Amino acid sequence: MKFICWLREGFGTVAKALCVALLICQAAGGAQSQVDRSFHPALDGPISSMALQVDGKIVLGGGFTTVNGSARPYLARLNTDGSVDTSFNPTNGPAQFVSRVLVMDSQIYVAAGDGLRRFSNNGVLEWHYPMSAATFAVDSQGRVIFGGHFIRIEGQYHRNIARLTAAGVLDASFSAAIGCCAGEGVDALATQGDSVLVGGLFQSVNGTHVASHLVRLAIDGSVDGSFSASAAPRVSALVTTPDGKLFQANQQTLVRHLASGAIDSTFAPVSAGGSSDDRFVTVVVAPEGKPIVGGNFTLDGGATRSYVARFESDGSLDSSFAVASDGPVQAIAVQADGGILIGGIFTSVNGVPCPGIARIAAPGSAPVTPALDIARCSSGSLVLSWPQSADSFVVESAHLNDNTWSPIGAATVVAGGKNFVTNPPVGAGKLFRLRARP
Repeated sequence: MKFICWLREGFGTVAKALCVALLICQAAGGAQSQVDRSFHPALDGPISSMALQVDGKIVLGGGFTTVNGSARPYLARLNTDGSVDTSFNPTNGPAQFVSRVLVMDSQIYVAAGDGLRRFSNNGVLEWHYPMSAATFAVDSQGRVIFGGHFIRIEGQYHRNIARLTAAGVLDASFSAAIGCCAGEGVDALATQGDSVLVGGLFQSVNGTHVASHLVRLAIDGSVDGSFSASAAPRVSALVTTPDGKLFQANQQTLVRHLASGAIDSTFAPVSAGGSSDDRFVTVVVAPEGKPIVGGNFTLDGGATRSYVARFESDGSLDSSFAVASDGPVQAIAVQADGGILIGGIFTSVNGVPCPGIARIAAPGSAPVTPALDIARCSSGSLVLSWPQSADSFVVESAHLNDNTWSPIGAATVVAGGKNFVTNPPVGAGKLFRLRARP
């Protein structure tokens, strides 16, 4: 169905008409998942991590310094429509690349090259711990377990893992040492009750040899002997499920573990591909139990998937999720309505320009389209405008007696405002519409 604005003689000089945009999806082959063209934030650098708040707002971390033309070095929060949330702009934010963000109990945790930080919901810095971390997790008490590649903290021996109290102070009650040699370290963490799951590349924990690069530590940092995972290559990502199971990506393979650490035989392991460069970087689990993985890979098992893929709960490829970016996907988040956000180092998804971030609409959802505002100037010209975040649309016009639609000109963008085009004075019966760019 097409929705258009019909302008008649006598259209007021300051009146406005609100049009519902026409969205024409032109995904190749017609089987691809629908990219939400109305969601179009503009960033000048890659996204490495993202997290969702309960109100639907989106926290981003990475290597960018501006978002939609506004200065947001390495950390930003978006509204649900992709616009910048101006209420969140920390003055004591990170000064280096952000590797991970996490939202918990309305607080925002950030890991950057210049340390760990916790912010309140309105961007006030609550604490800053000047220690770089490759990854971190937050337990139910608000304590931050962080890992990476280090030996000492504050002069004390803390090899590759440590914990901060909820106040951001080094927690002396947690003592653990991951690895013993150069090159070993922690790459992934996940909490499970009062315990913490640790993955990475290491051969020993607390001075004792281990056969797997995946272990579970008790609340004090001791090894939890009730968890025993089989030998696995370097672990790159971990995520737990509500039923106590665990998805583990060891760079080139995705497997599911039972709560005991044993491999779950009801989930067929998934390979990232045949090349040594193929690898999984991130994994999330949708509410229905389906894992979604992102990274640098191309799967070709009857259906090609590039850089992002979703699997059924048994490990088979989910054919209903057909998404292909042109570069690595490093961050994924599942929205409450079933939409899926992806971020990374890409310029387009399913052929739609969306550098660094895209939203995949929930299956069966109606296209989300922007509103077109029309105002007549004193000269008689018409100014047509729509949200800046929806710049993948073009304005077209036609006459009531001729259904031939033509673009009316290139849009101009007002910083922090809208896209707009100006049309010369028109008479009765002129029609306008917004159409998604092919």
